[in-house]
Amino acid sequence: MLARVSQSGFAEGLFSFPGESRDSLAREQRPGDREKWISGRPCLYTAAMKIRPPFLVSFFLAGLLTLLTIVLQNYEFLIYAITVIVLAILIYRSNRYFEFEDVGLWLFNAWLAMHILGGLGSYRGVRIYDIMLLDLVGPPYQILKYDQFVHFFCYIAMAALMWTVVNRIADCNASRIVICVLTVLAASSIGAINEVIEFLAVVWLGATGVGDYTNTAIDLVANLVGAIVGTVYMHFSRLQQSSIR
Repeated sequence: MLARVSQSGFAEGLFSFPGESRDSLAREQRPGDREKWISGRPCLYTAAMKIRPPFLVSFFLAGLLTLLTIVLQNYEFLIYAITVIVLAILIYRSNRYFEFEDVGLWLFNAWLAMHILGGLGSYRGVRIYDIMLLDLVGPPYQILKYDQFVHFFCYIAMAALMWTVVNRIADCNASRIVICVLTVLAASSIGAINEVIEFLAVVWLGATGVGDYTNTAIDLVANLVGAIVGTVYMHFSRLQQSSIR
């Protein structure tokens, strides 16, 4: 029989024994479910239609990034592609518990598209990640490059997602200031993990596109500023919604 854990739902349907899969599952079908069942498996189209559009876009972009890195033989960027796939799946799987808001999911997709363009695209022989958008600060800091802007934007998205997580976990009477601080710290910690992954790319593949210590420090600052901006936006947007209600 299929193993089930009452009240939790975490382990429901994890195990089955030979001889019970298709026949037993077919017997459990309710009337009207036949069109959703093909050879004992849910119809792929029907299953896809149950997934929220932002998740479909995330999976498409993650798959596109992986395909492009393989075709272009950019194995340094393949590490980031695998990381993106893991992150997209993690967000999707945890959505059943946290119910992420659309704004955070679409911001994540926008960052992912910018990431693909920056890492794999070029303009006049220069990788787009290395292009200066605005010459705000000169050498050795070189601000503002496309790479730094993408880091900033990414952690606006991460803050929007982590805002939902923190609010789901926190007590309903928790201080708004505490929630904001925890959201900034949670989003920024993802940025620290990102820098560790870049370091691993240097160690394992001898990657040269991740920059030096100064670049890493500027990335961390951009991550922090993005997390603060994203958290402030989510805070005031919720206050506005509450006032309207």
